[in-house]
Amino acid sequence: MHSEKDDDRTYRLDEEHLRILQEIEKTTHQSVTSQIREGIELFIRSKKCDPHSLSIFSPIIFERPYRSHDQ
Repeated sequence: MHSEKDDDRTYRLDEEHLRILQEIEKTTHQSVTSQIREGIELFIRSKKCDPHSLSIFSPIIFERPYRSHDQ
């Protein structure tokens, strides 16, 4: 038997699911947005050769030791 009480409980459950999904969406959007912003800032700093921007994705620059022609 299907009752009106079952319908009401299902409706409330659906509202709760919707609220949770909206919170997840908002959090995910904020997280992705901040990751994109951080990535862009890191890219700009690396292009400006900012030493504070070193990360695992930074290019590795090998400096040749200075050699005089006297040796």
